Amino acid sequence: MYTALVADNGAASPAGQVSVLNIPSPPPVATQISSGLFQLDSVGYVKSGNSGILSTGGLHELIPFTLSGSTVNPGTAFDFSAQCANPMVCFADAVVEPNATTAVVALGATGSNYLLQVNNFNSSPSYVQLPIGTPPFSAEDTAGLAMSSDTNVLVTRGPHLDVFSDLPPLTGYTQVNQITQSDPPDPLAEKGREGTDVFPLGGNYGLLVTGTTATPQGSLWLFSNITTSTVGHTSTLIAPSGHAYAVATDGKTAFVGTDAGVAIVPGVNTVSFNAVTNTIVSPASCMPGGPLVQISSLSVTPDKQWLVVMGLPPPASSPGGQGCIDVMPILYKNGNVTLGAPEVSTPAAVPNEDQLIVY
Repeated sequence: MYTALVADNGAASPAGQVSVLNIPSPPPVATQISSGLFQLDSVGYVKSGNSGILSTGGLHELIPFTLSGSTVNPGTAFDFSAQCANPMVCFADAVVEPNATTAVVALGATGSNYLLQVNNFNSSPSYVQLPIGTPPFSAEDTAGLAMSSDTNVLVTRGPHLDVFSDLPPLTGYTQVNQITQSDPPDPLAEKGREGTDVFPLGGNYGLLVTGTTATPQGSLWLFSNITTSTVGHTSTLIAPSGHAYAVATDGKTAFVGTDAGVAIVPGVNTVSFNAVTNTIVSPASCMPGGPLVQISSLSVTPDKQWLVVMGLPPPASSPGGQGCIDVMPILYKNGNVTLGAPEVSTPAAVPNEDQLIVY
């Protein structure tokens, strides 16, 4: 049994909801965690301890919570605006949890040039700034954040891809690399955990990054050895997509959420992509209109056997709104990978930014 956890980012009614989907036992449970109208910008969660944290869009707040089955139990919200260089333009655009009491936040804040680490967030919060741009790196603001499954590496995305490591002999996250990205982030996928996935690869770590070429056309880049100064990379254009929103991998294959469906890109483990990828699967929809498009969020289950996607039925022209969560088997046969028909397809308020966690 797996669980999918998603914050609504203003797409649900009433606003301020978290949807919990027990897989394969739909439907999801939507829980309003606070009164008033506000959006939830990002969510982090650690299964051990059932500890999570949510960020709100306009209130500069973080909300600790615990999860009991399908019930979200919110704790006391706290204001982090005093930690911002400019509180008026400071929001927790992305949050990850290295452990049950620690969160790291990408602020999306003009002039901050740091990640914000929040210690003891569920009792007595304290803060540590993780500088972006300690020489020889360039200082910059970021709005996206991804963490490796072992919690050792963080990647935050601004003008560059900024890599932080907590690998020995380091004690705490420290910036160790700054990678030039050849394609800019998609304008519809710049925040949250959109468009990035960091994972162990070949004795170091790999990084998958979605982008949009000038055409526009969706693109996917793979970087290797990201915690060192030497970075190998390969890329592919995704036809016929115009946007590449989100990416996840099982270690062998990349699955890219696009405006046209899910692109299947083999070659992650061999660090070798074809120049063009044109294998796109359109997941079945739980709603009238046709197969899902605008796949803004997706995740691979821990056993690497299932892909969970969130998308909208046609004629949606951009991410976000009333759509579906699909759970599809990842099938390998004769060296090829495909996605099977959804075992679960159930309605959900789909955020326009990546807020999906599967554990």
